[in-house]
Amino acid sequence: MIRKLKLIVFAVLLLSMLLSACGIAAAAEPTQTPVIIQVEVTRLVEQTVVVAEIVEKIITATPQPQTPTLPVPIVQEDPSTTGLPTAALPEMPMVGTPPAAPAASMGDVTFWCTPDTGSGIPAVQQYVSAPPANAVWAKMVNGRVEYAGKFLICQFAYNFNQPVPAGAQLQVKDTSNSPPWLTQQFAPSPENGNVGYVILSHAMLVQPPLWEALYHFTVSSSAQPTIWSSLVHYDRGWRPEPCWNGTWPNPVTMACPKQQDCHPSDIGYTPMPPIDEE
Repeated sequence: MIRKLKLIVFAVLLLSMLLSACGIAAAAEPTQTPVIIQVEVTRLVEQTVVVAEIVEKIITATPQPQTPTLPVPIVQEDPSTTGLPTAALPEMPMVGTPPAAPAASMGDVTFWCTPDTGSGIPAVQQYVSAPPANAVWAKMVNGRVEYAGKFLICQFAYNFNQPVPAGAQLQVKDTSNSPPWLTQQFAPSPENGNVGYVILSHAMLVQPPLWEALYHFTVSSSAQPTIWSSLVHYDRGWRPEPCWNGTWPNPVTMACPKQQDCHPSDIGYTPMPPIDEE
């Protein structure tokens, strides 16, 4: 009997323990599920973050076009308001065809000519302080006097910087050692007693029968043989078409030499063709 009672008590205690364990498990079960869900949620969030990071890296791996940076505009301030010193800009060299250099000074010489326009009006044969508007002025070029054209008269004046000395004259000769072929006395200018002038109308000076000529001018006086001297180059100022042999035609007749007039030593000589004898 006692043994049966012990078995009953043991069974009751075992049942109580089982009921207690089930109660604890039943009570703990509702709280255990959120923990698992929380862990799973956390893992999902972590995976999402990882995917987001990977996508971001892939997207940013592609180079993005860079927007050009525009230069900051420079605003030039008024130096009067800033108080800063101003600097002059350097002068840039000129690009293109440079202007012609001015002719060298003629010094104490004044030399101009009146063109022959074919009007038939005679040129003034006296000193003129104000040349006509169409006057052609001689220039000093490469160390010699140059003048070109077809003229009526030329006026050559020289400033002696003192009263015109006795025996003052202009001598013209060729470039050889031959004596002068033209000598003219200087007359004092009515406006300035220190200036002497001559009117040149010799054909070899105003209208020579040449395309060009080279003379030698010398200003002298009784006390001084050479006050001033220079080479003077005359040119007609134009040229026609050359002849068949490459020379210029006659400056007066404009005729070219004929081939039958040539000698064997002349340029362009062509021998006569043989004559057939029958």
